[in-house]
Amino acid sequence: MIVGLLNVSLFLNNSSNLKDKRRILTSIKDGLRRRFNISISVVDNEEKYNYSQLGVACVSSNVHFVRDLLNRVLRAIEDRCDVEVINVKRSIL
Repeated sequence: MIVGLLNVSLFLNNSSNLKDKRRILTSIKDGLRRRFNISISVVDNEEKYNYSQLGVACVSSNVHFVRDLLNRVLRAIEDRCDVEVINVKRSIL
């Protein structure tokens, strides 16, 4: 069993309050769950309205599939115009 972990720090461009932040992050999380069948959650910076950190996890028996899936998830986040990726950490266990 191969476990892939992705930790993405984000700057939210159009967020001026926590309600905007929640709307943007819910849109990101729901879209990525549907598209890639992954587990995703907000893992840090919950009090700041324009910064956030997402944790992504996936499981497979193939390391190449996990690596490719994490790359596609990251590209999907980077392609959004309402967020800017600040930092990325990847782990494959």
